[in-house]
Amino acid sequence: MWTIGITQWSMPGNAAYTLHLAKQLGFDAVQLEFGSPESGMPLLHKRLRDLYLKDSQVLGIRLLPLTINALCRYGVEYVRDQRTGTYLPTLTKMQVDDILRDADYIAACKFAQD
Repeated sequence: MWTIGITQWSMPGNAAYTLHLAKQLGFDAVQLEFGSPESGMPLLHKRLRDLYLKDSQVLGIRLLPLTINALCRYGVEYVRDQRTGTYLPTLTKMQVDDILRDADYIAACKFAQD
């Protein structure tokens, strides 16, 4: 059986809206964004974690612990879109074997739900 998920950073809205939208779009899971020092590292706040946990249980949607920031060490680069002029993240240099050996990935797998 497959679990189809989406990253939180790729969706609009705040914490509560993200989970509801993911469920409405047919996803089984959301990969949470830990945040950055500039954003105040949102997942450090217990109240927000509790909100995610409660909403995920009510909606029946899984929370995936690995954050996309872990990929930044492995080739996320921003490329200018010729049509719109905006910069979009790409994973052109990412190597799967690097991710599989990453300490954060290993820790996330260790604590993930079966």
